[in-house]
Formats: sequence, C-alpha cells, structure tokens
Amino acid sequence: MIGLSSDMVVISKYSRKWKMFYEDEEILIKNNLKKLYFEIEHIGSTAIKDLDAKPIIDIMIGYFHKADLEKIINSLESIKYINKGEAGIPERIFLKKDVKDKTTHHIHLTEIESEFWSDHILFRDFLDSHENLKIEYQNLKYEFSDRYKNDREKYTESKSDFIQKIIAKAKNS
Repeated sequence: MIGLSSDMVVISKYSRKWKMFYEDEEILIKNNLKKLYFEIEHIGSTAIKDLDAKPIIDIMIGYFHKADLEKIINSLESIKYINKGEAGIPERIFLKKDVKDKTTHHIHLTEIESEFWSDHILFRDFLDSHENLKIEYQNLKYEFSDRYKNDREKYTESKSDFIQKIIAKAKNS
C-alpha cells in the first residue's frame, strides 16, 4: 500500500489509508522525540484528500532550537531513518525510511519559522481547498510520472513551476 523502489515514479490512486500510515509514524516519532520541542505535519500529496500520489508518506518536522537538531537526527536514525543531509535544499535535512527495499517515508527536517516550513503548509492547505487546482496538479503528476518514471529527481523538478505558482497564489489570497 505504501513504498516505492529508489528513483521510481509511480502514481497511485488516493487512499484514505495514507492518513493512517502518517498517524502511525507520527506516534512512533513523537514517542521517540518526546523530550524535544518540535512540531510535526503530514505534507505532500498523500496529505491532500482525493489526490493521487506517489505512495510515500511525507512528514515535516519543525525544530525550534538549532541545538536540538543533532538530537532529533540521532533519534530518527534510531528508528531506521537514513540521513541524506540537505539533499540539494539548503536549510532542510532530508531523511528516508526504507522497508524491504522500498522507500515508505520521507522526513523533511527544518526550522519551524523557515520559509520551507511555511511554504509546504501553504501549498498543502491551498491545494486541498481548491478542487480545480488539485485536478490540474494531479494531471501534471501523471504526465510527468509517465515521462520520468525512472528519474524521481527530474519528476520533482518538473513540478516546481506549478508548486511555486500555487504558493504565490496562497500568499496573495
């Protein structure tokens, strides 16, 4: 139900179970990070109702104190997350979890007051409340997944203009 092999791009029909997969992982993360001060959000396409998506759960963790960053990373690594560093995006640490050779979860670790944090929340919430834009985005996802089915980086890059357009609309509304 969730997970993809590395670099593969496959769009799956929306599943209500994605929310459950997020909630289960959120509990695990909160239990593991319980002595640290942070926020956690379900982001990305699996967080948007009725939107088809890659079956990988995206989680954003916002930290309040930079001094906690190392402790958060170590705690996430202890529950099988692999630290990939900034992975091309400054001020964000990217971690992933693999189960049986498939990536099931991504964590985007960033400062709570960062633009990265606010843009991801804006995008999720704006798209979730605008059906026409959700459909447009879904169509793009299918188009780009067909074109870049073995190149996740190119697939993600191809969606960038649309995502920036939605964030700008959200900021101006």
